[in-house]
Amino acid sequence: MNYYDILFARKMAGGQGEITTEGLSVTENGTYTAPEGKAYTPVVVNVPTPDDSYQLKSLPIGAISTITDGSNLPMPSLKVGIEPIQEGSGDPSPTNIRPISGHTEANVIICGKNIATTEIYKNNYVLAEDGAENYAGGFIITKEIKINSSNNYYISMVGGQTSSYDAIRVGFFDKFLNFISRINLYVPTQLIIPDNAEYIRLSYRYIESYFKDIQIELGSTATAYEPYNGQTYTIDLDGTRYGGTLDVVNGVLTVDKGYIASYNGETLPSTWISDRDVYVEGTSPTTGAQVVYELATPLTIQLTPTMVKSLLDTNNIWADTGDVLEGSYFKEL
Repeated sequence: MNYYDILFARKMAGGQGEITTEGLSVTENGTYTAPEGKAYTPVVVNVPTPDDSYQLKSLPIGAISTITDGSNLPMPSLKVGIEPIQEGSGDPSPTNIRPISGHTEANVIICGKNIATTEIYKNNYVLAEDGAENYAGGFIITKEIKINSSNNYYISMVGGQTSSYDAIRVGFFDKFLNFISRINLYVPTQLIIPDNAEYIRLSYRYIESYFKDIQIELGSTATAYEPYNGQTYTIDLDGTRYGGTLDVVNGVLTVDKGYIASYNGETLPSTWISDRDVYVEGTSPTTGAQVVYELATPLTIQLTPTMVKSLLDTNNIWADTGDVLEGSYFKEL
């Protein structure tokens, strides 16, 4: 289905329409509704060439959703998961307590081909080989960068490196930002990613003449540098949430997990995770444990709808709460 310079008019008495695009949900069969359920009428205008047409396409799903044909238009739909955060590694037990936390907001990030954020996580610190964050004047540690361990990434930069002091330190982290390992790189080079890594942080001397215009991109070669252009959409979850689905565009939050701060024999309707137990069917968590469990009946909460736009051409889309579960975007033809 193609769309040609489409405007949208709300149906009103007497045939008059209010032109609007906010809060719009567009489906592939050509129906148009807003979050409040009111109907919209498509109006086709000004079609000089086929270049003005767009095709509705589905997003690939997963930890990070990558497309190469975005159109810089509002995305008709985007749903992301919400998962509990569990610190540490290994099986939880009374001697290996792994604290559980939830999310009060969801950050949806959309950036172009260059995923190397310029945002600083810690200034005047360096990431050590064991994952420690040590004071070091002139160094920085960047904010986390979402990756997919099944993809190939290439790291390059405009600038130079002259000694081991100038290595870029790359730290790998799991889905909960638990440290996995750190390597030193001299760029340009392929980025080899451990199987269970879902984030990286870069650490390097913050000197423009050495580390200027770093780029991390999909593939096995460097292409022309493009500045990081990430857009972050922050959605307030109206409380702490431990599991569910967020429909970003329509503002619908479905909560499917509950939380117990200190378990004391409560009846749990289904599976659960604990900060000190491994789930086994038919068993209960340890008294005093933090527990996240499946709700027998999910809750639906109406939040404020958020209009998100795909970028022109390449888009890397992810959320800090969980996987991209569903979505669509317009491809320019």
